[in-house]
Amino acid sequence: MSEKKVSRSSFWGKLLRVVAYATIICGCLFSLLLGCIFIFRADPENRTAGILVGIAIIVIGSVASLLSSAGIMVFLDMASDLRVIRGHVESD
Repeated sequence: MSEKKVSRSSFWGKLLRVVAYATIICGCLFSLLLGCIFIFRADPENRTAGILVGIAIIVIGSVASLLSSAGIMVFLDMASDLRVIRGHVESD
């Protein structure tokens, strides 16, 4: 019964890791797309402001997606460590 529980948590851990990597990729691509839209659609009179806003969107969106995925990874590593500790405690 313990092996079944480990395989379930391992499945969810792997699934969340895939979600975290997908969040990084999709977040960076979305912020790049949105930033480029702001850059290329900027009003000719305020071209500099449009470029600055577009670059800010790209940078902030990429950093935000990386930080949110890093948070998921930290909790997954803590869960993995907890599983190892639980295995050592149950074996003693």
